[in-house]
Amino acid sequence: MGLNRMSQIKRLSARAGLDSLAAQALTSVAAFRQKLSTRKLLFSEVDELYEAALEEREAALIYEKCLLARSSPLLKNAVRLGINPPGESLRDYEEQFGNRASAYTSTGSVSSMFSPAAYLTALYRNARGLYPEESPYHIDKRRPDLKGVLLSQSNMSKEVSALSLSNEVLMTLAGKEMAVDDQNAVLEALAEFRLSASTPYHHPHARLRQSRIQKDPKFKQLAANPRVTGLFSGATMAGMAFDMPPELYTILTEEVTSENAAALYAKNFGDLPEEYLLNPQSLRRYYGLSDEEVTLFTTIDWEGEQDGGGEGEYVDNVLTTMIDGAVYRLQCGQHYTLGFAWLFPKGNGAYELRFSYNDAHQAFKAFRVHLNDGGTLFDNPDWTPPDAGATCVVQIASGVPEGSFTLYLERYRQDGLFIRAPIAYDVSISRSAVAYLLKLNKAIRLWRATGMHPRALETIVNSVNSNNITDETLQLLFQVQRCVQRYGVEPEEALVLSGGPLSQSGYDDNQSLFDQVFNSPPLNGESFAPSTTQINLLPDNAADHSFEKAVLKRAFNVDDVGLFTLLSLFDNSVSTGAFTLNLKNLSAMYALSRWARLHGLSVAELGQLLKAADLPRLASEPENTQLWSGWLQKVDSLTQWLNARKLTLASVELLTRPTFIQVASTEISALLDEV
Repeated sequence: MGLNRMSQIKRLSARAGLDSLAAQALTSVAAFRQKLSTRKLLFSEVDELYEAALEEREAALIYEKCLLARSSPLLKNAVRLGINPPGESLRDYEEQFGNRASAYTSTGSVSSMFSPAAYLTALYRNARGLYPEESPYHIDKRRPDLKGVLLSQSNMSKEVSALSLSNEVLMTLAGKEMAVDDQNAVLEALAEFRLSASTPYHHPHARLRQSRIQKDPKFKQLAANPRVTGLFSGATMAGMAFDMPPELYTILTEEVTSENAAALYAKNFGDLPEEYLLNPQSLRRYYGLSDEEVTLFTTIDWEGEQDGGGEGEYVDNVLTTMIDGAVYRLQCGQHYTLGFAWLFPKGNGAYELRFSYNDAHQAFKAFRVHLNDGGTLFDNPDWTPPDAGATCVVQIASGVPEGSFTLYLERYRQDGLFIRAPIAYDVSISRSAVAYLLKLNKAIRLWRATGMHPRALETIVNSVNSNNITDETLQLLFQVQRCVQRYGVEPEEALVLSGGPLSQSGYDDNQSLFDQVFNSPPLNGESFAPSTTQINLLPDNAADHSFEKAVLKRAFNVDDVGLFTLLSLFDNSVSTGAFTLNLKNLSAMYALSRWARLHGLSVAELGQLLKAADLPRLASEPENTQLWSGWLQKVDSLTQWLNARKLTLASVELLTRPTFIQVASTEISALLDEV
């Protein structure tokens, strides 16, 4: 920059009142012009000043970089490296700033204003003013440990994991809440604390369970040692498989009666009012559920009940409603000829049946409802058939039991021809809201512990005892979980493999397992349902009851001979071929057919394997899930043993056939002599 131009720039800077020209380069041209609009400068003079500011700033940046490079420890041997010495105008860093740095602390020190400690101190100071001191969101309420943290070099340099820090904070808060100081006392209190959806927490159980999951997540090692597993009870195995500490086991298995319901409610929920937990939104907040998860457990409308109009509605074929202080929970099945068939309780044993047909049969001008293929609950011989899709309402005075049952909706003619639609129902009645909430608490906690779908859990629990969860229930849950992991099947099918019944209730817009097996699709447009009908499965009688046998053969993937073989496996004392088409027998036959398919065996080979293993008479104990699960495990271990040695059942039978010592004939003796 020439002397004349430098003089010109100085005069313009003085007229503009600018102390530092380089600092003006940080603003835009428009902002710079706006700033000097009152200084009586020409546009050309303003632009000249801005251009000079850019040049001066660039020169200052270059000078700064040169100073920093000059002071770098890496360039102490600059002369030896052949780097040209700096110009005379560039002064040394120490000459420029002296020993200024020695008067300040290092940036890594806790006393530095640029250290993390200083930053966090300022952050804490500002955070204290965000909320009032009495607010639960105040920083001293949420993190009471921060007030006692010492600003020391060791505290700043020591690494602490977020998990250990959160555990320390939680332990402090829990101790203050429970009025205990010792860590062991806090853990003991948490192990028995029920007044929270996330407790009880049993620390030793959680540590042991995590260790077991890491070593043997699918129980393969334990399954390979049945003598070891035989030493444990079913409840113990369930506690190992699921997140089920001892106090949770007590919660699940304690029996709720009218005498102890109030005491158990206070023990589990404290002073929370019943109305609070009966409200779905309050229930969602208490257990930390989503809206979709709440509807899996309850659809009760507490506000509607208070107004007297709480009839409720079916959500995913489940209704929860309150009538005269009692809580009704109804679960209904489906039929392909019906859009829906909903049962609404009206109190005192009376029900209202609402249904809608998908097809119209105007020729059938009579209608009746049978209970369990037996007693008639409703009969109207002069009935007006509704149009397809129309809703029909039928009043049922009494006779509907509590528990699982089937209603048969029949459209019939006077000549005896009828069209039947069986619908399975499950009705549970809690005589008080307190008893209902205690059962609901069990259901939600069991769902969280096992991770199974609530409807699948309900099917499994009801197959053992619909009133209470027992040790047998927990053992069955463990067996079902093992089948799910071993064979990759759904819990409902795993229940059948373990000797349980086929589910007749579907959810999530899916067919029930029974309909998936026997009515998917309906054979010849006719629905198949459990009944008291007895048929003969001898191959010689194949022509009798052709529809029922065709359905069974398709479901079990066998022919007439295989069907009789399955019957002989189920009941090895039956030689007449008599078989009753009830739900227990159908479930057992389906389970045996699945045993064969899952292990790559035919029905005949399964029979040979079970005969070699001395199979007992399963028909004598069709509901003994422990017996069925034990034999399923034997079949699994035997097939694995055969596959590992590349043996078939036929080769094993040849190898193990009996031998007899006989005198060789003359021809055989001559042959041996020649050889």
